[in-house]
Amino acid sequence: MKRCFLILSCLLFAVCLNSCKKDKNTDVANPFATAIIGNWVTNKQVIKIYTTGGTLVKDTTLTLNGQNSNGWFASYGPNGSGILYTQIYSKKSKTNTPLTDTVLVYTYMVTGSNLSLFENGNLNSEDDYTIVSLNATSMQQQSNYLGLPEAGWGLDVNTQYNFIENDYYTKQ
Repeated sequence: MKRCFLILSCLLFAVCLNSCKKDKNTDVANPFATAIIGNWVTNKQVIKIYTTGGTLVKDTTLTLNGQNSNGWFASYGPNGSGILYTQIYSKKSKTNTPLTDTVLVYTYMVTGSNLSLFENGNLNSEDDYTIVSLNATSMQQQSNYLGLPEAGWGLDVNTQYNFIENDYYTKQ
C-alpha cells in the first residue's frame, strides 16, 4: 500500500509540475516597441482627403527634410517618453534650432502595430497612429481622422473631411 501511495504521489507531483510550465508563446516581445526607440526625422508626408461620402478630393505629397521648417523630429525614449518638434536651419551657423512653440512632450505606448501618443502624459489626450512599417532605418506611420482643412487647400474650411495621413521617417 505504501508503495502504491508513493507511486501515485510521484505521478501527481509530476502532473502538477508539468502544468505549471510557462507557455513559450506568451512572452513574444513586440518588435515595434523596441525598434521605435531613438530619434527620427520626417522625409515625406502623403495626405489624402476624402469627403465623408468617400470621394477623394485632395491627394498631396510633401517632400520634407530636417533642414527646413516643414520637417519635424520625433524622439522616442526607452521609458515611454518622447518629444515632437520642428527646427529652423541656419545656413550661416549650419545648425538647427528647435522652435519652442512647436514642441510637444508626450508619453507613448506601442501595442502591436498601434502607436498611441498622450500629450504631456495626459491619458485623456490621445493621438493614435498605425505603424505601417518599421525597421532599423525607416518608419511609416499612418493616421486617420475627421477634421477641417486648412485655408488655402481649395476646400471648404467649414466642412468636415476624412484625412488619411502617411508620415515617413528616417532614423538619425
